[in-house]
Amino acid sequence: MTGLHPTPGASDPAAYSGTHIEFAPNGPSATGKTFTWTVEPKDGGPTLGDVKWFSRWRKYSFYPAPNCVFEQTCLREIAEFVEGCTREQRTGI
Repeated sequence: MTGLHPTPGASDPAAYSGTHIEFAPNGPSATGKTFTWTVEPKDGGPTLGDVKWFSRWRKYSFYPAPNCVFEQTCLREIAEFVEGCTREQRTGI
């Protein structure tokens, strides 16, 4: 899904939108080396989770909120977003 992932290093990463979900930027992490995003449903329901750097795996990961249920489109878009974030973090784009 083109355009779904951000450009790390940007001073103000934009929000990204999927079919049913949105990735809203939370700003830089505590270290300032990576970014964080909140995953929210487009219909305005409760927060679904966060995307942030997981240092042990050296990649971005999705941290789901408790009791959330996801269907295949949302899972695919979350996976594509996380993969894009990791790829761009590693290449320094």
